[in-house]
Amino acid sequence: MKLKPSVLLLMTTMTTAQRIDIHHHFFPPSLSRIKAAHSQAVGFRTPPENLPWNMDLSLRAMDSLDIQLAVLSLPSGIAETFEEAKTLNAAMHEIVLQRRDKFAFWGCLGDWRDVQGNHHDSSLNLASHSPDVMTF
Repeated sequence: MKLKPSVLLLMTTMTTAQRIDIHHHFFPPSLSRIKAAHSQAVGFRTPPENLPWNMDLSLRAMDSLDIQLAVLSLPSGIAETFEEAKTLNAAMHEIVLQRRDKFAFWGCLGDWRDVQGNHHDSSLNLASHSPDVMTF
């Protein structure tokens, strides 16, 4: 896995007491109902105070858990098409631009079963949003 220099610098300057959350779920208000339905389908109840997601809510949680950096990621099954993934990647990219000191993000692709489409789409994602890492 290749990390960006900013993430590597932060990791190398951290003391042993500092933490990185490498799988910090991001789901904007437009997806709150979908997130709640997905959680319920697998027997998990997302605490109501966690919806809708926003950056301040995450920053408060990170502070309370002594987490210095969170790598934003989408819950599985949220982005079903490349267009949905592109929109959500752009939103995560904006959050990272606002708080580079606190956030990085996993770039997301659409339907993982579409190998050819995702191969093409991953190039576009890397070029336009510069995710720290990619995931299907």
